[in-house]
Amino acid sequence: MSQIDPTSVNKIAEKRPVILFDNAGVGRSGGQVPTSYSGWADYCAELITQLGFGQVDVLAFSMGGCAAQMLALNNPTLVRRLILIGSLPSIGPGVILPPPEPFQEIRKAHDRESQEAAMLNFCFHSSEGSQAAGRATFRRMLEARDDWSDLIDIDGTQRQIQAFAKFMNPELASEGSYKRFNELRIPILIIRGFHDFVFERQTCQAMAKQMCNAAVSVYEFPGAGHAPHWQYPEEFAELVDCFLCATDTTKIPELPVHWVRWINGTDLISKI
Repeated sequence: MSQIDPTSVNKIAEKRPVILFDNAGVGRSGGQVPTSYSGWADYCAELITQLGFGQVDVLAFSMGGCAAQMLALNNPTLVRRLILIGSLPSIGPGVILPPPEPFQEIRKAHDRESQEAAMLNFCFHSSEGSQAAGRATFRRMLEARDDWSDLIDIDGTQRQIQAFAKFMNPELASEGSYKRFNELRIPILIIRGFHDFVFERQTCQAMAKQMCNAAVSVYEFPGAGHAPHWQYPEEFAELVDCFLCATDTTKIPELPVHWVRWINGTDLISKI
């Protein structure tokens, strides 16, 4: 939880209860990192059940969003609304695999300086404005906690890699999310940065179209990389609140930033 921006989380928490947690083997949570995203989802479902919640809204970023997809698919009555940020679907037609180099830089980061450099390269665009937003994000994360938790160890990293490899293995496609997206019948908000090299626009469009029975909205933030919610924390929090409160999630109000929006993967609405 050390790598969570307090600005957006606190703003969201002004209007509703927010529960943050590290999955098994991450941060200060015990146990081993599961080697499949379904395994990650099982821990999420167990936590939600043990806390006594019958239904929740789920927000997840990057790999966490892969697990959130499986959580919603494997527990169809547990998730009321789903928000995915920069989250790849499992392998399928139209899905573009990200380059490996930035992932390798993150795995090699061993101190605060290298962690910041890796985060700036992986999560933010190379423009001056995006990099400045990234440095500000990292400062907020550090200042929010006196007990910053270390990054995941080598064994945990390898197990995360195994989970991602399975998700992207065509031979295991039936165990992933892409082929099952038609099962989802809930409101879904997908968020990406315009320059996100992990979650490419083509992948995003293929994913949204595959969710043919869900009420899907896609927002794309300009000038942002893999972590648009960190670059635009206040606007992101406003979007989340609108989505969670809306009676009709396909009619979310305009944001005070430029954006591109798809509805159900077909209609394109631009505000640029």
